[in-house]
Amino acid sequence: MTLLASAIGCALLTAAACGGDVDASFSPSTVSGPVPLTVDFTPITSQEGLTFAWDFGDSQTSADLKPSHTFRDAGDFTVTLIVSKGGRGGVSSRMQIRAEPGVAGWAAVKPGAAELKAGEQAQFMAEAFDELGNGIPGAQFTWTSDPDAGEITPGGLFTAALGIGTYSSGITATFDRLGKTGVGTASLTLKPGKLVAIRVDPQRINVQAGGRMNLSAVAVDTNGLPVKGGTFKFEALRSADRVDSGSQDTALLRAGTKATEADTDLVRVSAELEGQKLEMTVRGRVSAGVLDTLILDPPELVLNIKDVARLSALGQDRFGNTFTLDDVKWTLLNSEPGVVDEQGRFTAGTKAGDYTDNWLIAQGTKSKVSTSAAMKLTILSGAPVSLSIDPKSDSVPTGAASPLLATLKDAYGNVIPEEDAPLVWEALAGGRVTEFGYFVAGLKTGVFTDAVRVSLPPRTMGNPSALIATASVTVRQRSSDTLALEVSDGDGLGILLIDLASAETRPLAASLLGNGAREFAPCWISDGSRLIFAGEVDGKFQIFDADIKTGKVRGLTDDPQGAIMPAVSPDGRGLAYASVEPDGWGIYVIDISAFSGSVGAPPVPRTSAKRIVKTTDLSQILMKWSPDGARIGYTIASADEVLSVAIVNADGSGQRALGDGKTSEVFLDWSKDGSQVLASRDRGDGGGTLTIIDVATGARKTLIELPFAVLLAQWAPDGSELAVIDAEIGAMWFLDSDGTGLRQAFGADSQPRGPAWRPVAIKTSA
Repeated sequence: MTLLASAIGCALLTAAACGGDVDASFSPSTVSGPVPLTVDFTPITSQEGLTFAWDFGDSQTSADLKPSHTFRDAGDFTVTLIVSKGGRGGVSSRMQIRAEPGVAGWAAVKPGAAELKAGEQAQFMAEAFDELGNGIPGAQFTWTSDPDAGEITPGGLFTAALGIGTYSSGITATFDRLGKTGVGTASLTLKPGKLVAIRVDPQRINVQAGGRMNLSAVAVDTNGLPVKGGTFKFEALRSADRVDSGSQDTALLRAGTKATEADTDLVRVSAELEGQKLEMTVRGRVSAGVLDTLILDPPELVLNIKDVARLSALGQDRFGNTFTLDDVKWTLLNSEPGVVDEQGRFTAGTKAGDYTDNWLIAQGTKSKVSTSAAMKLTILSGAPVSLSIDPKSDSVPTGAASPLLATLKDAYGNVIPEEDAPLVWEALAGGRVTEFGYFVAGLKTGVFTDAVRVSLPPRTMGNPSALIATASVTVRQRSSDTLALEVSDGDGLGILLIDLASAETRPLAASLLGNGAREFAPCWISDGSRLIFAGEVDGKFQIFDADIKTGKVRGLTDDPQGAIMPAVSPDGRGLAYASVEPDGWGIYVIDISAFSGSVGAPPVPRTSAKRIVKTTDLSQILMKWSPDGARIGYTIASADEVLSVAIVNADGSGQRALGDGKTSEVFLDWSKDGSQVLASRDRGDGGGTLTIIDVATGARKTLIELPFAVLLAQWAPDGSELAVIDAEIGAMWFLDSDGTGLRQAFGADSQPRGPAWRPVAIKTSA
């Protein structure tokens, strides 16, 4: 026992006891500590015959010499020991023991439950207890709250948030003592105030056509505070739009493809919360989408010379919605049509015509996205001031037609389309003229000065006086009176004879009509008395000839492989033809002198024919003899479909190609002197080129450029004109050898092929 404790103990003893022979003082193992506090007590005396009576001050006692006692309640306790001997009155001593609260047990939060509205406040208090239920004065509490329920200050002041509902542990108070934490909670019930409005974010909708926008809503109570926990419904007010609900208070607006012209009602939002209902409408605009195309106004221009027009442009998205552009730039790519300023003011120039591409570009910009568009323009010609005929002088075969072109021009030199002008055509000599300017020559040859006149009556197209032009015509004798032509005759292919003077047609022979067979590839005997052709017999082709006067037909070949594409030598003795071989079409030559006149002879067999071209894997087609009969020109068709012009001597020697084997050319005819050949080449732009090839050197020069590709062509006997089959529509045309006078002679409906001029001069009156 400490000196202090001994002094305290002695102070409690009676004077007699302190000085007596019995000592009642004692010592504790500790005088203070947290509960449960166990203290061991030891008396000073240990004489025999003594009795000990302990009172621990907490209603608990003991008669043990050295008791051990546990204090469970916190507080100050007076421990008293009475020592007796022999039944005499004993002596006593006292001592104070302090039992402090123990480790943290729990906290009691007050109030234990609270009911609040959003924004309201409540003050919470707490008491701390140890594990044995002893109060712990002065405990320091830490306050927390459910974040959905609201916020609480360090001093326990709680402010209710927007979340509606019951929170069983909405408030929590904790404290720490002796290494342990005590916890206490309070429940919360949050109720909304009276709902007065719905707030939607965004407050105004601005979305592009076909675009999307997220929407969120919250209800607001009388305090102006938003309240969560309600049920929201979103509805699209335009049939083109759609709203997909997301969470309880969100939605996704999917805008339709049609833009609105101004702000309009787009979405209706309704809310329901604990029996309260609200509704509101969200306005906004569905704007056009990203710039896709330009809409030009006007889309195309039709102006007179020097007219002025104001151009403008609108933007258009991919859904067809139009809108005003941020900027428009006008750029002339060709100064010929006129001029344009920065504001789109266009002034037409003096060059009439149609400008469809690459003359003006409009470039529009919207929200840094740019696109461009081109405008079509037509500048109309002015009033006509001059009239002319082209050609000024024309040469036309007897009975043939040749187109004449009338040209009207305005004061600026612009050509006025002839079809727009009410021109009057007149033939004054040499033949007749159609209303469209085709001069048809008569049978009288000669030079006819000012034979054709064309006029534009006064005041018909803004011209104050009449305009007149004339042309002279030379009517020349034709070198052939008949053209043989392969056509479709209803049962396959047949051959017609066309009278070039009267334009009358007749079949080659009556026996060939309706025979169910095909006749094609005509060519003439040099005196024009017989026509040789390929015909079908029992499914195989052979060569035949027909007498022009009698129509009698006879067979010339008997080739087991078949014979096609006949060509007769100038002297009428040799016949070249193509025969189908396993390795290509070969060229064979036979002697047909035995068939002169009306003399009959059996068909010539293959064994009597000579193959003069032996190239394998190639086909030889479209043969013609040179004027001197020494050579044969033909076309080589390769396996890769390249066509080449070639020649070979009549005896089979000297075979050579005149092309490079890379560019397709088709052999057509020989020149009159045999030094040149006529070939055709497809230009690749829809047109064709007739080319003259020098036989000796292979040099080429362009003869005529035509607006169509040429399939077949043949010179007239005197070389003055050509009969041409076009490869585009399959019609037959005549034209002069200088490229003028192009006129259609036979339509494509009868599929004309293989024109062959009869080598006999036409007979006309002087």
